Amino acid sequence: APGIAAAAFIPILIFAEVEILMILYNIVKEQIEVRQKRRLQKAEERGRAEGIVEGRAEGIVEGRAEGIVEGRAEGIVEGKTHVQREWREWLERKEAAETAGEPFNEPPPD
Repeated sequence: APGIAAAAFIPILIFAEVEILMILYNIVKEQIEVRQKRRLQKAEERGRAEGIVEGRAEGIVEGRAEGIVEGRAEGIVEGKTHVQREWREWLERKEAAETAGEPFNEPPPD
């Protein structure tokens, strides 16, 4: 009856092998999930870092553009103020010369 005992033992061995394979599968599955989570976290961190860098770059570009526009506007205002002042001063000198009865040969501002 040793053959019968061995035959009865075979299903137990198969069951044990299946259980061992399931344990190993779960261990490997957990390791794969941990790696995937790490990769996802790293990808998210890179994405955040790239987003921050991209956001900063966009902010710098926008800031420069706004600064250029503001600078141009200020330059135009200053230029117009300067020209108006030159004309006003020229006109004052002309009127003062006319009031004093003196000749006025100074050309108008450019």
